[in-house]
Amino acid sequence: MVTYTLEHLKDHAKMAKFKSILGNMNATDEECMEGVEIMREIGAVDYNRKAAEEKIASAKAHLSCLKDSEDKEFMLALADYAISRDV
Repeated sequence: MVTYTLEHLKDHAKMAKFKSILGNMNATDEECMEGVEIMREIGAVDYNRKAAEEKIASAKAHLSCLKDSEDKEFMLALADYAISRDV
């Protein structure tokens, strides 16, 4: 999401703010949320969620060749969890 934001963000003030938050170990929760909001506004969150959904679908399709088992069910459930968790 960071890379997408850095490549697509055109607003110079927001870019400066975003860069000031990146890697800042002293950034406040408010500043971190501001960085997340910048990524949402630019479309980075949606873009990466769609890419992740495509990769998960592909991974699950590859699992279809395995016989049904607890391990297979665990991998399918893990894939679903990875994509459904909140960002």
